[in-house]
Amino acid sequence: MNSRRLEWGRALCIWLASWGLYVWLGGQSLQFLWWLCSAILLNGALLQGFGPSNIAVQRDISPTCLYAGEEAEITVTIQFKSWMPLPWIMLTDRIGEFTVRKLWFPGFRRSVSYSYSLRNLKRGNWPSIDSSIEWGDLFGWFRSGRTVVNPAGLIVLPRPLSMRGMLNLSHGSDEEVDSVHRPSQFALPGHGLRDYIPGDSLNRIHWKNSARLGKLQTFLPQPGRNIDRCIILITSQDGYPNSVGSKLDTSFEDAIAASAGLLYSSAVTLGTPSLWIGGMGRSSVRPERTRGEDYDMLIPLASVPSQPGNGTAVDILERAAADEDHTTELHVVTGTINPALMKSAIQILSSGRKVSIYCTSPIPVTSIKPTPELALDQYAHGGMLQPGHMGEVSEDPYFRAGGRLLYISGEKLYEITTSGGGGDGDGKYQQLTR
Repeated sequence: MNSRRLEWGRALCIWLASWGLYVWLGGQSLQFLWWLCSAILLNGALLQGFGPSNIAVQRDISPTCLYAGEEAEITVTIQFKSWMPLPWIMLTDRIGEFTVRKLWFPGFRRSVSYSYSLRNLKRGNWPSIDSSIEWGDLFGWFRSGRTVVNPAGLIVLPRPLSMRGMLNLSHGSDEEVDSVHRPSQFALPGHGLRDYIPGDSLNRIHWKNSARLGKLQTFLPQPGRNIDRCIILITSQDGYPNSVGSKLDTSFEDAIAASAGLLYSSAVTLGTPSLWIGGMGRSSVRPERTRGEDYDMLIPLASVPSQPGNGTAVDILERAAADEDHTTELHVVTGTINPALMKSAIQILSSGRKVSIYCTSPIPVTSIKPTPELALDQYAHGGMLQPGHMGEVSEDPYFRAGGRLLYISGEKLYEITTSGGGGDGDGKYQQLTR
């Protein structure tokens, strides 16, 4: 309302000035200027009184659900009713960090359309898209606008990390792991197969059947030891101390992508995976992968805020451990670890549970050999541990209780371990290459 008063006040001042000059000085030029100002005022009044009505925005998004970094094609169609020609109309779309504007000169047309592409989209979930529509007279003296909410939304899923060694998630023996995901050697071609889905392990592809059909075929999981896994994504600030206010630190987004990769890899077992997101609680996920269900599995991760939130990693871990079954393996994904988180994990391990912690911060490196008393505190505070000097670290209660500590670097997975399993042996980062 204030902007409309300002527009009319400015227009009336210009009209009065042109009329005063014409009365004072006369002449055809000033008369034409006065007539022009009068016509602009009349056109503005008609546009504001009888301008576009019943405005509808139709938006077609292809695809409506995609992975981060991919491209979305959006076609927008605006339809409206108006008994007088419309000099111009402008659309403004805001989707995440993208702002798209388009100007049309429709004249007597009552619908306009436009297509544009959004590239390198970041993770997010927009159930609806707000469109701001403006129109006005030819000289821009008068403007009107309206906000239209379109239910056509866009979901950008985190791209799951396809890490070497991700399949080696079990705390059991290698034979138990193999029995879970290794297809039967006596399975008949075409039995227990499905089409390949991006992210499936290559060792589950039936190459002979794929060559015969001309498309990749993947073995379905074979009966074996059920492994129920709970993926716990830490979203509190104490798990990502360097990411708050920093655009260079990607450990938080890496943790979300790693959680997506853990969900995908858990789908090759007959166990039931579950997902805990700090601040959002437990999210149910389907135990098996199909093309139609892949997106549903990761939608909760798309809705995670772009920055770490409140709470503590200990609270998230303890709530998840209390809610899950005692036999469920707990896989904690965070940026960095801290002493409080490690103490909580030790308490859970002492009750017979199985805990693995995945860190997305850079792999620690230093030339200083830690003492047994300072080892846990050192790497919990981001201390730099040199491969080859991890013997004393294996002596802390977390490792003695059977806990696992893994670092994610790019698409590789490293586990802090010791050669020979003894406390006096040289420690190292072992790259999992299954």
